[in-house]
Amino acid sequence: SLVAELAGALRGGASSALALVPILQRERDAAVARAAALALATSLPAAADDPIAGPRSVRALLDHTEHDGVRAGLVGALLELGDRRVRPLLDGAWRQLPPAAADALIALPRRWCSVLEVEWLLDWMEDADPARFAELAAALARLATAGGGRVLDLERELPSPPSGDSLRILGEWSVRDAGERMARRLTDLARRAEPAGALAQALAAWCVGG
Repeated sequence: SLVAELAGALRGGASSALALVPILQRERDAAVARAAALALATSLPAAADDPIAGPRSVRALLDHTEHDGVRAGLVGALLELGDRRVRPLLDGAWRQLPPAAADALIALPRRWCSVLEVEWLLDWMEDADPARFAELAAALARLATAGGGRVLDLERELPSPPSGDSLRILGEWSVRDAGERMARRLTDLARRAEPAGALAQALAAWCVGG
């Protein structure tokens, strides 16, 4: 509730981003940290030469925190944006997530299924060891249902207007159509999966190979 109030105050200009600093330094709950990081990412002014200055500031915080909940929340906020412009900020970010932070990130509920997160999960799976691979495969399977059958390519107005999020849908696919678009990557991952069959649930969820 406090983070929601602060987010509204930031959008309305009644407070500054400094109000979120204590939360983004010490918070243990990944969902609360994600909400705070999302408020920060969507309230900081954009620059003429950097339209994603807010998300970039959130990404920079990942290099300066050791708390698992905050780490999970920071990455979760960037994914929650759903905006493909932030994908370069997320490249390899999983390497900065200790096991507990990775677990917390994977467990966070999703509001929608974005192209950004689907592709990022696939990137992570291609780099993951067997111990993490099965958990990521299960997360990818769950993501297929997060958007109610819709997979969205989004762009956000940054910073967000005082009325709240302003999203533009650049593209929309059904789960089946999105599965067709990533079938090659999924089948390649399935061939290399350890343990064998770890990707079966995700393949079924995305209607690949069936």
